[in-house]
Amino acid sequence: MKLKLKSSHRIVDDQNRIIMAEGRIQLLEAIVETGSINQAAKQMGMSYKSAWSKIRSTEAHYKTKIVHSDKASGTHLSSAGKELLRGYRRMKRQCLAADDAIFDTHFHSAGQTPETPQACPPILSFVGHSGSGKTTFIEKLIPVLSNAGLKVAVIKHDVHGFEMDKPGKDTWRHKKAGAVVTVISSKHQIGMVRDSDHDHQPHELAPMLGRVDLIITEGYKRGPYPKVEIFRPGATGDAAPVCLDDPLLIAIAGDAALDIDLPRFRIHDVDAVAAFIRRYFNLPGA
Repeated sequence: MKLKLKSSHRIVDDQNRIIMAEGRIQLLEAIVETGSINQAAKQMGMSYKSAWSKIRSTEAHYKTKIVHSDKASGTHLSSAGKELLRGYRRMKRQCLAADDAIFDTHFHSAGQTPETPQACPPILSFVGHSGSGKTTFIEKLIPVLSNAGLKVAVIKHDVHGFEMDKPGKDTWRHKKAGAVVTVISSKHQIGMVRDSDHDHQPHELAPMLGRVDLIITEGYKRGPYPKVEIFRPGATGDAAPVCLDDPLLIAIAGDAALDIDLPRFRIHDVDAVAAFIRRYFNLPGA
């Protein structure tokens, strides 16, 4: 039986009162999703009064509003609330990765097997409107990160489905004959086509990717991962970034001036984006 460490992370004050924890984070995420504290409270199985109490206790500590609610604009996170959400998730990812590494060091022989997968590497999603240039930007970014000594994996999310194998080839014939998985292997490359029963998230695919330092995805704009948006309204005709209100949006690269409280990069500043990514995830060379 494989063992694992189940960690809980709470931010408390000097009197051990909870300032931020997973339940409060889920409440903020529910507010983002529903645009309503009342609906968020119901989703969390708590009363409206209890939800507001938790929010206000956190606001009292930080001495700033993290949730705004009025009839004109509805209910949404303030810039401080979005940054708090991003910061907690960033901290938790790093804590969990460290916990897994420490646990593996001390308990590898206690029920663990050599095949036990390593902690999932950081996942960063590049998002944006269709035609914004995500593929081109990632194509330029990969060699910069690779030259810094990082091993990078890329996952392309295709919501429409795709056909990778060539008709008539041996593996195509095997697949058409009914195989649920076909693999072609050489000393330089491995290729696999397999059936899927759902739209896999990147962390589910991570065990297939081997040992890498960073997983970059193109797409997954609704995924629970940090996101960099490529925003080029001149190329796409869109007035606003597609993930502007997503608290997991960590930066924007593009060719338009935006009045937002996030790091912004010009579309050609690939080196600067690479340095930002290395600092954000505390990757080697940062």
